[in-house]
Amino acid sequence: MPRGRPPDERSAPTLEQVARVAGVSIATASRVVTGAVPVSPDRRARVQQAISLLGYVPDERARDLRRRVHKTVGLLVPSLGDPLHADVFRILHRELSRDGFTLLVFETTGKADAEKASMDVLVRNHARAVVVAAAAGLAPPILQLLRRRDIRAIFYNDRPPQPAATCVCVDDHGGALLLTSHLIGLGHRRIALVAGALDGSTGVDRHAGYSAALAAAGSATDPQLVAGFGWTSEVGRQAATGLLRIADPPTAILAAHPSLAAGALIAIRERGLDIPGDISLASFFESDYLRFVDPPITCLGGLGAAVAAGIMTTLRTEHTGLVEIPLAASIRGSTAAPPVRA
Repeated sequence: MPRGRPPDERSAPTLEQVARVAGVSIATASRVVTGAVPVSPDRRARVQQAISLLGYVPDERARDLRRRVHKTVGLLVPSLGDPLHADVFRILHRELSRDGFTLLVFETTGKADAEKASMDVLVRNHARAVVVAAAAGLAPPILQLLRRRDIRAIFYNDRPPQPAATCVCVDDHGGALLLTSHLIGLGHRRIALVAGALDGSTGVDRHAGYSAALAAAGSATDPQLVAGFGWTSEVGRQAATGLLRIADPPTAILAAHPSLAAGALIAIRERGLDIPGDISLASFFESDYLRFVDPPITCLGGLGAAVAAGIMTTLRTEHTGLVEIPLAASIRGSTAAPPVRA
């Protein structure tokens, strides 16, 4: 039921009064009035009851302005060359276009000045929300600007340092545990991890999931088998080259990113090794390249689509906090039982 009491009849009711009587934020009341953004049925019913109770009549000129204001969403990514960010962009663009929104995308390369310039553009365009892929989140002044302008910030990929932030994240720990356990189940014991950077939750959680799977199988993490602390294919190639040169090389490599897997694949072929006859290779998630090489690479499939769906659900609702995306393995021809060594 709507809360509060009707205002003094001598003055025209305002949207702020509607929100107070309905027990919702002004932004939620505005979304019900404009119809530009879906609102949960309970909140919508309470706002509509409050409108009826108060006799609120929206100003049509203001409503038209609000409709324009809430038709832009921003997307900030380090690089669209990353297959995850490219998938998220492609799917968000398609889904937001269906909802009548414009998506503005910015490649920031992780630089604070680029993020600030992007935010200035979004503020000028009266954006409704900004979707951010960033290990460090956003600088406090930018977050304060978004709050002042009533622009939602939704993070993905890495959990931001702000504990109350809204974030759509994959289960990095569970995904790495799943792939490592798959390799263990095939009989591998010398499993290497091309880990990626450990300066954000993505790399840290994937490393922890890998270690947890080994521990569950009664094996300790061998520091010699963990390498590649970055996200590029060259990092993956150099890491795999080093791993294949140690005295007791791995029989399987798990790459924490498709670019790392692509680099590892190059290194394996440079050594003249067969996949999976001599060594198995798995990737945390896929790219078109890994899907169509011979043999196709075992990975966690559908990551970009799952993350984009989580972001769209969050955009279309009032949800805040953590949304964790479960993952499933796509087992392909690049993983098999380890070779028998003399």
